Amino acid sequence: MKTTVMKPVELDIRSIVLDLPVRYDEDGMPLDFPHRDGDSWRIEVLIDSGQILNWPEGVEHDLYMKVVDGGTYTLIDANGEEVGAIRENYVPHGVVPGEYGDYVNLKIGGNGVIKNWPCEPSVGRFFLMPDED
Repeated sequence: MKTTVMKPVELDIRSIVLDLPVRYDEDGMPLDFPHRDGDSWRIEVLIDSGQILNWPEGVEHDLYMKVVDGGTYTLIDANGEEVGAIRENYVPHGVVPGEYGDYVNLKIGGNGVIKNWPCEPSVGRFFLMPDED
């Protein structure tokens, strides 16, 4: 019998990329909102601090979006390589603030730091075996 097993590997995760669909007008995201591109909003967040890279200084926003199972969440290591991803699936709340797996709720300060970012982000869901999801 052949099987696949998980072996412990130490990763140096630097950031997470959130690529979220802008689904409804009630999400309250204007067309000129930072990092919005048409019907998608894509940001890269430093995993340890909640700092959004390249966020415009002074822009504050409480973002509440219904993304259901349409978001893509990608972990990036210290070398800039993808080391894990959840594609077109529910919100991984161990690392992304929100509720019920369907919503993202980010309280973005004027310095680009997400104020409600978890103190100890949990990325375990990114590395489950297919039958564990």
